[in-house]
Amino acid sequence: MQAEVELKHHEAMVVKESAILFYGNKNYVFVKKEKGVYVMTEVDTGGIENGWVEIVGPLSVHKSEIVEQGGWTLLMMLKNKSE
Repeated sequence: MQAEVELKHHEAMVVKESAILFYGNKNYVFVKKEKGVYVMTEVDTGGIENGWVEIVGPLSVHKSEIVEQGGWTLLMMLKNKSE
């Protein structure tokens, strides 16, 4: 689930905190490209409020379907596959 809410008096694209993966000193989300295909995408985050995190960029993420739960499982599968 994604939402656009007013955060500190401006509209923003937000996701649940559980969607954000802090890995290697960067923030990531998994974007669904098609059934069973997900792409780990670095994002810039803004404000955090009531369990929601603002996604500042990249703008391409704003219209994408983002994985909210299970991102760490996808990350471990990705890292194990690349080893």
